[in-house]
Parts: sequence; C-alpha cells; structure tokens
Amino acid sequence: MTQNRLASALALMGSFILFLSQTTIAIEIRAIITVILAFVATVLFYFYKIRANNQSTTISKARLNVLYFFVAISFLIGLYSLLAL
Repeated sequence: MTQNRLASALALMGSFILFLSQTTIAIEIRAIITVILAFVATVLFYFYKIRANNQSTTISKARLNVLYFFVAISFLIGLYSLLAL
C-alpha cells in the first residue's frame, strides 16, 4: 500500500513539473515550486525508508535509484531556472 502511494506521489509531482514547463508561469515561480517538489520527494523518501526499517523490510535498489533520480532532476531543473534569471 505504501509503495502505491509513493509511486502515485512521484507520478503526480512529475506530471506537475511537466505541466509547469508548458505554461507561461514566471521562471522564478517555476524554480521555487520545483525545488519545493524536490524537497517533498526527499521527505517522502526518508519517511518511506524509516517506515521500511521499522517493518524490517528493505527498499529495492531500483526504487531507491528512481527516487534519487527524481530528486536530482528536480534540483537541477530548479537550479537551472534560478540561474537563468
């Protein structure tokens, strides 16, 4: 159940970033929202990791890599948008 919620949250954040890139929102707002979404993804990751440790299970390596990739891409997009000002 937690895996489904985590996957839906990541998909929702990814689609929201794609939506923001298609609209005419100012670059500053888009950068701030992207960095906030990366922070939320990081918090979700650590929450999921702590919860998995409490249940004596391990996070699969592929899921861990997807979370790292999403957080890294979000921060890079945010930094690029901030530097483009």
